[in-house]
Order: sequence, then C-alpha cells, then structure tokens
Amino acid sequence: MKRVEHLLLAVFFSFLAVVASATADEKKEGPLVIHRIALDPRDPRILYAVTSNYGVLKSSDGGMTWELSNQGLDSYTHHAVVVNPLRPDVVYVGSWSSGISKSLDRGAHWTGVNDGLGNTAIEDLTLDPTTSEILYAATTSGVFKSPDGGNSWRPYSEGLPVAQIDNFQCLLASPSGPIELFLGTSHGLFKRESNAPAWEAVSSGIARSESIIALAYEPKSHLYYAGTIKHGLLRSQDGGKHWAPLGGGIEKTWISDLVLDPRHSGIIYASTRGNGILKSDDGGATWREMNSGLPVKDIRSLAIDPLHPEILYAGTTLDGIFKTRDGGQLWFPLKGYPVMTNTEIIASLSLPPRRPSAASTPSIPPAFSKCNRCHGWADPLLNMKRTYWRVPPNRRDWTVTVARMGPRAHLTPEEAKTIAEFLTQYTQGNR
Repeated sequence: MKRVEHLLLAVFFSFLAVVASATADEKKEGPLVIHRIALDPRDPRILYAVTSNYGVLKSSDGGMTWELSNQGLDSYTHHAVVVNPLRPDVVYVGSWSSGISKSLDRGAHWTGVNDGLGNTAIEDLTLDPTTSEILYAATTSGVFKSPDGGNSWRPYSEGLPVAQIDNFQCLLASPSGPIELFLGTSHGLFKRESNAPAWEAVSSGIARSESIIALAYEPKSHLYYAGTIKHGLLRSQDGGKHWAPLGGGIEKTWISDLVLDPRHSGIIYASTRGNGILKSDDGGATWREMNSGLPVKDIRSLAIDPLHPEILYAGTTLDGIFKTRDGGQLWFPLKGYPVMTNTEIIASLSLPPRRPSAASTPSIPPAFSKCNRCHGWADPLLNMKRTYWRVPPNRRDWTVTVARMGPRAHLTPEEAKTIAEFLTQYTQGNR
C-alpha cells in the first residue's frame, strides 16, 4: 500500500512540476499524456493516440510523424479510442467533457454522437465483435449501449452499483458463444451476457472487490486476464466465473494496460505504473522487464501491430510514445509531435458557439472565480486561468463534486449550492 502511495505522490508532483513550468511560460510544450493508442487493423501504419491536452494525434507512417486530428472535436481531453475492424475508416473517440465523437474518414473530421448519452465523461469504448454497429460506452456514471453506431444511446447499467465517479473503468466484449461483456471498475469486476437483463458481480475471489483497470481475452485458449491496481494480474480459466492472481513476481504490481500477441498464444505484455513494461512468454507464469530504452517506468497504455506483433507502441504519462520493433527488446522514442501552446490547441478544436444571452445559458455566479484558483477549465467561457491543468465541464449532476471540492476552493455552503446548480444547468444546456 505504501509503495502505491509513494508512486502516486511521485507521479503527482512530477505532473505539478510540468504544469507549473507550462503556466509560467505558455510557449513551452505541455505534458503529453497518452491515455490510449489504437491501430488501423488493415493498415497498422495508421495510429491514433488520445491524450489529456492535445486531443487526438494521428500518424500515417508508423509513428514517425504526427498531426492533430481535432477537426470537429469539442474537447482536447480524451480517454478512449476504438477503430471499427470491419470498416477501419470509422473511428470513435471518447472525451472527458464532450462525450463521444465519430469519424467516417479515419479521423479527418469528427461529429459528436451523444443522443441519449447520460454522461459525457467517457472512460472506455468497445464494439460488439460480431457486428460493428453495436457500441458500448463506460462513463463516470454508468454504461450505455448504442445499437446503431453511436447515433442513439440508452442506459445499460442494470445491476451495477450506483457511483457518481469511477475513475478506473474498462470494457471487454468477447465472442465466446453469446456475446459476453466484462466491466472492470473500482468496485470490482462485473459480467453480462448480451441477452441478460442485468450485470452481475463475479462470484468470488479478488476480482469481486479489486480495482480492475485492464482486460484482455485469449481466444485460442479461452483465457481471460484482468489487470489490477494492487494485486497484479488475474486470470480466469472458466469463462470469467472465477479469477486467481498470477505469480511470477508481479503480485503487487499496478497493471495499467494489457495486450496479447495475436499469433503466438501465451505471449502477454503488461504496462505498469512503476515497473515499466513486463512480458511473459508462458501465459503469465513468469515475467521479465522489457525497459531498455525507456526513460521512465510509468507506462499508461500499450498497442500491438496485428500484422507484425513484434512491433508495439507504449504511451507514457509525460514522455510521449515509444516504439519497439523486436518484441520489447529495445524501445525508442517517437518524435514529430506538433509543438503548440494551449491556446493553439484549443483553437484547433471546433468548440460550439456560446450564447451568453440565451435563456438556456445561465449567468456565471460571481463566486465561480474561486473555482479557478487551483485549475483552469477546458471551456473557454468558464476559464479564468492560464494553465495546462484544465477541468472538463462534463454533463452530470455536479452536487457531489462541488461538495467535495468546495472546502479547497473556500466556498461557503451557499456558494457551493449555487455553483453546483449553475454547472449542472450549464452543462446540460451546452453539451
């Protein structure tokens, strides 16, 4: 536990140091936090990387050069990306303020697809493996399902515990007979078959209460893997009913992402918060670090080339993306990112026009200025502070969040109530 706390503190203070530097001189490039990386399954030279403060980055040459892919997006903070395997020109990204956006031209243009979506803070996205029109989204207030490629959404959270904010979520859809969905959360692992009326918590073991942050399925051997924060990697050999921790020295490792070699059963790669990248050649029985060339061991995400599985990409918290061409023996940094100020990045988005005088847009309370003391806001109309640390005003009931943050912002109870009502009304009317 202390190890995790020390690691979190180290990452937090490193991030604050970069934020402080960027605030002092906005001309400097901000921290490039890579949340997810996705490859075009038919042309793996095409990559998409979703970030905390650059929006979506795209490469068409295997990561050698990058460009912003933000045309039509309303936010630069994204946590999820998925490419349609049957129609790879169709790509979805999920943000932490403007919901889900869809591209029909490999990221050249994006359109918001949020009709019926109850919360616009998106943690993960996954497609039904048998039909690319069915899409699932994990948000900070529940799961939603779209039967028509994102054109409409309905709640899909029956059986899940009620939670206002759940910062660790991941989705997995596996084609084992009837489609089975798995949802990893801070409250354990849940399972739901496509024809089932509700989600069910796994029956026993660590997976019932552990924070699950990554999921993977090995179709040849029908094995499921779950990455946790405190207990390393779990494995299920019976369709996800029971889970047991794997040994090999990773029992207390924070697993952040998992990828499996699509051609060689038993080869697993795991990115971690503090131990870099781990590799197993025997289905998780033994592990070794594969960190040669990596300057840090805080790795946020992994992606593997489906046609050439010796090629992998690793996304870091502060140092961009790294690539290996030899199965992790040696990593090298990818360059060619656009160097832009925060103002220029926001200008690359397609922020919706604001209507300050419209009846649907409430007036900003005077006390709201206190909410800019420790951070800025991704919405330009709300932002009163020059900083890379900007909070996305996603659509939700803000009562719980403002109550939690109110003392830090020195809000009186009356001010907290007013600001919570304002943010709830504002985000409902402008998202």
